[in-house]
Amino acid sequence: MAPFDDQLARSQEERGRRVPAQRRPRRLWPAWCTLALAFAVLVAGMALPHGLVIAAGLVLAGIAGRMFEPEG
Repeated sequence: MAPFDDQLARSQEERGRRVPAQRRPRRLWPAWCTLALAFAVLVAGMALPHGLVIAAGLVLAGIAGRMFEPEG
């Protein structure tokens, strides 16, 4: 075997023995802030019977819900 093949084999063995890195904890504060904003906009849209504001609140709630989903 050539020296390069030995190095390649060793690096593959080492890669198999490595412990996977721990995932960084997810930050959920942007999702919570977006959800709070969505709730405020939705309530404002209901208080001032305005369909466009209600729709904006519902869209923001959907965006916030999507931010809570785990990535992958």
